[in-house]
Amino acid sequence: MKRRKAWISWSTGKDSAWALEVARRRGECEIVALLTTVNEKFGRVAMHGVREELLDAQADALRLPLIKVPLPWPCPNQVYEEAMAAAMHRACDEGVESMVFGDLFLEDVRKYREEKLAPTGIEPLFPIWGLDTTKLASEMVAAGLRAHLTCVDPSKLAREFAGRIFDSQLLSELPP
Repeated sequence: MKRRKAWISWSTGKDSAWALEVARRRGECEIVALLTTVNEKFGRVAMHGVREELLDAQADALRLPLIKVPLPWPCPNQVYEEAMAAAMHRACDEGVESMVFGDLFLEDVRKYREEKLAPTGIEPLFPIWGLDTTKLASEMVAAGLRAHLTCVDPSKLAREFAGRIFDSQLLSELPP
């Protein structure tokens, strides 16, 4: 059986990395590229603010082509939607049938993605949707996923957590 070609919405974060891992394990699609938006003014990933050099290094390490969608700063939603529509047009031209997302629980974001993809015929896939985040974090660490906390909300977590390795020690020190 031929597997569907898929791109993954790549935020540079652990959730998209884990969604890639889960999608590969399931084998229902073949991930053929990473898709991400980049803030042109700052040279950073629009979602997490990660430097473009690190984004490129991640793509190289994964041995996957990287499709960058450049966005101006500031970026009105209409401009964002036009840029993403052009990217989805390219995806269709390249035979992409599915788009993998690392979303966990934001219903409005999922609905938005589904609505925007519906006219393209590209099927949205959410391989880690709704998973218990405590169990998920432990599973990620046990499987060897490597990540660092790049920023924290100091109203919810001590500033000292920024820069820490995402490991079992960190997980044991997180507040409930």
